[in-house]
Amino acid sequence: MVRCIRVDFPFIGACTMTKNKVQITTLTFRDGPQSTGMWDDYFGLVSQSLLEWKTGEEGEALSRLRRIATLVKQAGFTGAEVFWGQSFQKHMLAGISPFEAMALNREVFGPDFMLSGLGRGVNAVGFRPYGQDVIDTFVERFAQRGGVPDKKLMKLRVFDALNNLQNCFRMISAAIRNNQKAERVAANNSLPESERGDDWRHMEPVNLIHIEPALCYQPERQYNDETLYSDEYYVAYAKKLINAAEEAGGTLDSLAIKDMAGQLDPDRAARLIPKLADLGLPVYLHTHSTNYKQAVATARVAADSGIVGVETVEWPLSGGTAHASVRDVIDGMEEQFDPIDLDKLTQLEQELESLWGAKEKLLAEEGDPKAKRLDLRVDEPSRLELWKLGIPGGAMAAVMILLQKDVCTYNKTDLKNANAMFAAELDHLQQRIGWVPLVTPMADIVYTQAVVNLINGKDKIIEHRYAKMIVGLYGQHINHATGKRVAIQESASKAVLDYCRGVQNGDFAMPSFNQTYPKPVILTEQKAPPLELAEARSAFQGILTKCKIDRNSRLADEAVIMRLMEPPASKAVTERLLVNAHRDRIQALLGVLTPSLPAWDVLPAEDIEPTVTSYGGLKRAEVLVKHLLAPATKVADALPVVLSEADALHAIAPSGLDAASKRSAILRLVYGFIENEYLQLASDPSMQIEGTDLPFGPQSSLYFLQSEFDPYTREARRLLHKRWPEEHDSTRLSKAIEHGVSLEQVVPVQ
Repeated sequence: MVRCIRVDFPFIGACTMTKNKVQITTLTFRDGPQSTGMWDDYFGLVSQSLLEWKTGEEGEALSRLRRIATLVKQAGFTGAEVFWGQSFQKHMLAGISPFEAMALNREVFGPDFMLSGLGRGVNAVGFRPYGQDVIDTFVERFAQRGGVPDKKLMKLRVFDALNNLQNCFRMISAAIRNNQKAERVAANNSLPESERGDDWRHMEPVNLIHIEPALCYQPERQYNDETLYSDEYYVAYAKKLINAAEEAGGTLDSLAIKDMAGQLDPDRAARLIPKLADLGLPVYLHTHSTNYKQAVATARVAADSGIVGVETVEWPLSGGTAHASVRDVIDGMEEQFDPIDLDKLTQLEQELESLWGAKEKLLAEEGDPKAKRLDLRVDEPSRLELWKLGIPGGAMAAVMILLQKDVCTYNKTDLKNANAMFAAELDHLQQRIGWVPLVTPMADIVYTQAVVNLINGKDKIIEHRYAKMIVGLYGQHINHATGKRVAIQESASKAVLDYCRGVQNGDFAMPSFNQTYPKPVILTEQKAPPLELAEARSAFQGILTKCKIDRNSRLADEAVIMRLMEPPASKAVTERLLVNAHRDRIQALLGVLTPSLPAWDVLPAEDIEPTVTSYGGLKRAEVLVKHLLAPATKVADALPVVLSEADALHAIAPSGLDAASKRSAILRLVYGFIENEYLQLASDPSMQIEGTDLPFGPQSSLYFLQSEFDPYTREARRLLHKRWPEEHDSTRLSKAIEHGVSLEQVVPVQ
């Protein structure tokens, strides 16, 4: 049966044969927040839900997360992407173990729903190449924390920013080995126990992974008299991946076109998708909506061209640089797609609006430099300038922050003009280096260098990762259609090599900036040396000891993976998280509060109880501070030590200090009181911040006490040191708390 479909978008007017319906996956919980910068509201919900789930006391947050997950399934979505990309680091910065969040997502979505995650090949979810054992361990934890025995229900999408086969295949091979082990374990467990081998007798089942390599899309480019990113390029790359999997004794389950910047147009989709589908694997499409009409049209043409699944983001995060909404994609073509229940979809959108805000309000802020959605801080014409150059939707929000923070400031210009300057500089860079696909980490490397050039002048300062990319330490940029390396223009390579030669240090390091540059040699074929897991475990033994984790346990592996792939320049944050993530925070906190708060009724139960048991670290302290500042005198009696410390600080503070500064000091003391009790900080050298005598954690009270920017805390530290001059800072503060000694008692205020 042949039927014709008419739609109201350009580019489309196709007659197609009836075929299987197209699946729809929602990206609302991973790429939606990443593309719009709208992380905070969602992570607040996840953080509260996680703590409620771990304590077995389900509250409003976890119930709400379950409602959202249920509506996603009832609306008719095939699956949801919930893992990785930027979210790995964002979880950590929010004080959440990303591995615990994986388990929570599987719990709320259930064992019968497809969940997916995104891995960057040799870079995993970090920002540098990792050794094979690190990748193997990461994939194993991915499978066990979020997976189920059915491989159709746990997808790992793997890509490399350079479409480099070796880089991409490092993670694919790890997934193949995981699946091979899962099959062996399942076969062994099916035998009577007497027939099982000793090593396999009590082996726990291993979850299977759906393996899906992604081809990072760029439109065809002419560069140095050759054509880059032709149809032949993508078909050849896909064939290499399929063959490599077969040689490793495994198979791939599907392919994906990763159109990270939304540049795939309908005509190209109609040509490329059938060629990839002819390779015999299902093909999925991931395309961003920076050019909204084109994104919708491309998804609809893809449905007519052999695509198996498309991906959407729902209100209020759809559009902008995120993804098209399912409503627009299926409108008028409902018979082509898996059925969507529009009533349930409306309920889902209402739940999401209550979390993130009404779409109409967010869109009304478009062009406002203070818009809540970062991708809407410049108007659509300005976004389209960056879209033409391939800035990925998931990075647009980060680019806007850089332009506002740095380019506008240093060039004394507005955001719109800074956007135009950036577009011109990015085009200049790409024409020199061969139009590398702009996806993590290449996107961050290239656009950061563009910003550096705008601030300092072209090639005056070379960002160290950009230098490593130029000399080949991130892998080779290959034109798969010809099999040849894409040559970088001599002017670009010369600028980098000259800069490396000019670095003063003989080790090519700039210690003050914690940056190491590659040696200024000819362009090399080598890759960056990997960091093996055993080496990493040894390096972080102090963390594992402090967490009371067996270094050979699965939790130890997770702790090490988090540390290896932590957010840049966030060592102390990660250390605090690693300790918090693997100790019973709730019971420990209550152990501190119970003696101080013998009667819970002195605080409003409906406010304090769910909040104290739902937030970690600083959030708990903030809740206590609200009540410490309340007029209820019973509250002041409840924490006499903390208030004594706060009063003493207030007494020694410079005259004229405002109430906000006093609140800040109280906050620090409250947090210090809690943290020093339940984390039991000690003078363990392995837990100190380099260059200080302080234990870990920028949220640590001791960090605050060493601050050079706050006269309160600087004076408090001096007084504590004078009282116990021979003791370590952590011991001094612990003694002060233990003995109820106020700072006024330590040294009388003059």
